[in-house]
Amino acid sequence: MGRWKLAAMAVWVLVAAATALVPYNLGLVAESRFAALLAAASVPGSYHLEPESYARGWICSRARTRLVLEGDLARAARLAADLPEDGAPPTLLLDQRIRHALPLRPGHGWQPILAQVETRLELQPPWDEAARFYFGTEAPLRAETVLALDGTSTTRLGSPAYQGGVRGLPGSSLRWGGLDGTIDLSADGRRVRSRLQLPALALAAGEVDLALEGVIATGDYRRGTGGLWLGEGELGLELLQLRVPDAESAQPGEAALLVRGLRQRAALREVDGLLTLGADAALAEGVFGPLRMASGRLELQLRRLDAAAYAQVVEGTRQLQALALDEEQLMAMMSAMIEDALPRLLARSPEIEITRLEFRTPGGAVRLQGRLAYTAAPGGAVPDSVGTLIPRLAGEARVEAPETALRAVLAATIEPQLRVLAEAQEPPPSAEEITRAVALLVDEQIQGLVDEGVVESADGAYRAHLELADGRLSLNGRVRREWLPGQPL
Repeated sequence: MGRWKLAAMAVWVLVAAATALVPYNLGLVAESRFAALLAAASVPGSYHLEPESYARGWICSRARTRLVLEGDLARAARLAADLPEDGAPPTLLLDQRIRHALPLRPGHGWQPILAQVETRLELQPPWDEAARFYFGTEAPLRAETVLALDGTSTTRLGSPAYQGGVRGLPGSSLRWGGLDGTIDLSADGRRVRSRLQLPALALAAGEVDLALEGVIATGDYRRGTGGLWLGEGELGLELLQLRVPDAESAQPGEAALLVRGLRQRAALREVDGLLTLGADAALAEGVFGPLRMASGRLELQLRRLDAAAYAQVVEGTRQLQALALDEEQLMAMMSAMIEDALPRLLARSPEIEITRLEFRTPGGAVRLQGRLAYTAAPGGAVPDSVGTLIPRLAGEARVEAPETALRAVLAATIEPQLRVLAEAQEPPPSAEEITRAVALLVDEQIQGLVDEGVVESADGAYRAHLELADGRLSLNGRVRREWLPGQPL
C-alpha cells in the first residue's frame, strides 16, 4: 500500500510540475507568435512595429514596442508636432502585457486560447502633454488582442471619449465620441477583416464649426499577386458638416460643406493576372459651396489592369514615400517609375468606365456616363507620342446638367478671381457690384460655350456628347481636330 501511495504522489508531482510548466511553455510559444503578429500588423509605407524589449515571465510577460510612422503619416505627425522634416521618423511607444496562463478566452465560454495581449499607447514629448489634457491618466488608444491556438488573432481597439475645450484655444469646444473597432488576422497574416466605428466628432474653434457623425469603416482583404491587398471595403458616413462664417454672405454661418448619408464601397479583384477595381457610392444630400445636390449615385470600374505591374507600382510608391523626399523630388521619382512601368500597365488593354454618375440639384438632375479603352499594340510597344497614342484610344462621354448647376460651377470659378482683382482697386467695389459682375461673366461664358458648340441647350438644360474613335475626336457630332495635338486641321 505504501508503494501505491508513493506512486500516486509521484504522479501527482509530475502532473503538478507539468501544470506549472504549461504557462511558461505557452509563454515561449506566445513570444514567437507575438513577434510574427508585429510583422503581420505592420503596414509598409504607413508604419512598422519594432520590438524594443520583451521580458518573459511565468504567467505574464511584458513587452515594449516602437510604432514607427512612415510616409504620409510621418509627414502629418511632423507637421502636427512642429518637428523638422529631416529628423528621425516619428515614433510612438506601446506598452504591452501578455498573459499566457489564462487557457480560456474571456467572454467566449470554454474556448481555449494561447495568450491575451493588452496594449496601451504611451505618448512621449511633444505629444504627452496634449494626451494628458484630453484623456488624463487614460491611454489615448488601447487594444486587447487574443492569440488563438490555431494562430489566428482578434484585436479590439478603443479610445476614450472627451468633451471640453481645445488645448490652447480659449472659448473653443470639442466633443470626441471615442473610437471602437475590431481587427481579425489569419494565422498566415494574409487575410485581414476589420471594422472601425467613430460615433461623433464636433469642433467649434474660432470661426470654424465642424461636425462628423456615424463613421463606420469595414474591410475584408487578403494578400494577392505581389503583395496586393485584394478584397472589399466599405465606408459609411451619417454626417460631415463644415461651417465657416462669411461676412459677405447673406446667411452667415451657412454650411460651406455638407455630406449626409454617404455609403461608399470599393472592391479589388484578380482573375488570371488581371485586376478589376469596382467602386460605387450613394449620397443622400450634399452641399459643396454653391452647389447643392441630393440622391447622388456613382458606379465606376477599372478593368484589365496587369496585376504584377500594378503591384510593382504600389511597392515602388511605398518605398519612395518612406524616404525623406520633398514634394518635388517625390513627384519626379514617381513619374519616372510610372513611365518605366507603363509598357506593362498597358500590355493587357486596360479600360475605365463610369457606368453611372447622377445627382439631383434644385434645378434638375446632373448625369454623366463615360468609357475610355486602350488597345495594346502588337508586342506591347508603348506609343512614343500623343499622335501615336490617340489611334489606340476609344471612348465616349455623355453629360447633362441644368442651367442652374452650370451657373453655380462657373460662378464658383469666377468669383474668387474677381475678388482678388477687386482688392487692388481703390475704392474697392461693393459686394453687390461683385455679384453683378460675376453674373455678367457667367452669362458671357455660357453663351460662348453654346456659340462654339461645346454644349447644346434644350429644355433648360445643357448637354454634350464626346466621342473618340479611329483617331478622331468629335463633340456633339462635330469633329474637333484642333483639340488633338499633332492632328491636321
